[in-house]
Amino acid sequence: MLEKNFYFENILGKEQSSFINIFNRTWEKHISSFPQKYVDGEQFNIGARFRPLILCWGYVLTENNFDALRKKELAELALYIELLHKATLLIDDLIDNDSSRHGKKAFHVQYSPNEAILFAIYLVGDSLEQLSRSLRNSRVESTYFDISLLFCETIKSMTMGALQEVNLETSEFTSIRQIQEIIENQTISIIKNGLVTGFKFGNGRTELIEFVDSIGFDCGYIFQLLNDLEPFGSFSLNSKHKGCSNIDVFRSRKNLIIAFIYNELKKKDRVIFRQVLQNNTLKEEELSIRVFQYYQKHRIIDSIKNNLKNVRSNIDSNIQKIEKQMSNQKIVADFKLFLNLMMKEAIKRVGPTHYNILSDILIK
Repeated sequence: MLEKNFYFENILGKEQSSFINIFNRTWEKHISSFPQKYVDGEQFNIGARFRPLILCWGYVLTENNFDALRKKELAELALYIELLHKATLLIDDLIDNDSSRHGKKAFHVQYSPNEAILFAIYLVGDSLEQLSRSLRNSRVESTYFDISLLFCETIKSMTMGALQEVNLETSEFTSIRQIQEIIENQTISIIKNGLVTGFKFGNGRTELIEFVDSIGFDCGYIFQLLNDLEPFGSFSLNSKHKGCSNIDVFRSRKNLIIAFIYNELKKKDRVIFRQVLQNNTLKEEELSIRVFQYYQKHRIIDSIKNNLKNVRSNIDSNIQKIEKQMSNQKIVADFKLFLNLMMKEAIKRVGPTHYNILSDILIK
């Protein structure tokens, strides 16, 4: 009989045999294979490893064997998604001119902008190589093809999302539809496809794919919304994370909260709000204060709460659909624990006030 929280402990536990510890050792060993100059890149040894973890959970949801050998195989497979994720961060920090991430120097600051671009390409190639190595021994040829296709789709989607973002017109900063499309191509794509990759690697049942896909989609959306909420919830935490306090739109970048604010305004106020965003004479600090005043005055947090309630409800609905067709209910129970833990960590980033407001909605 399996112990309580068997899957949760075997994935996130403190034991050396847990998936996360196996992955971290695999990651550290892989970093040592980088060109010597870049082995000490500060950005390579930070992060919550959420993408490798969600890939692992995608596999576990197939109810297949989850022994030491399979954890090792999954850790090696998950290298590809962490490498791809790091590649995107190098480019993202460079484009946004962020000096740090999680309190550590951005790659282009530690080295140079040109090296950030070139090493990002190196990481994408490395990612594809690791994926190919991991899938080489796949017993089902269609699995190899499906996962390789997911990898290609993810790169195309994320690149397209980034191109859409750098080409955003001022009038599009306030469009929820436009911003959500960019988020779908960027953040959502890598998280959703990571979960699906794990599920396909375990040859998960075809009739459950759409539910797995939807859960990954909604998780990606929630994490991006909370990321955009950071400067509104805590300027100090946002500054610590990125090396500067900013509301992305001031640097012509997407921010879903800006679109939420605009959506709540009356026609006259929308004109004024756009003028504020386009005011080139205001210093960024003053601009932040003006935008934050709109955020508070129009109780945008209420709109966010309602939005997140619907998204979380959809996640729960899809989990229930999967649960009804699974024989091992412990897996579903532990997967819920994992999602709660990830939601908790994500909400912490938006500060204590917002944590109290949003935890009741996102942590079940």
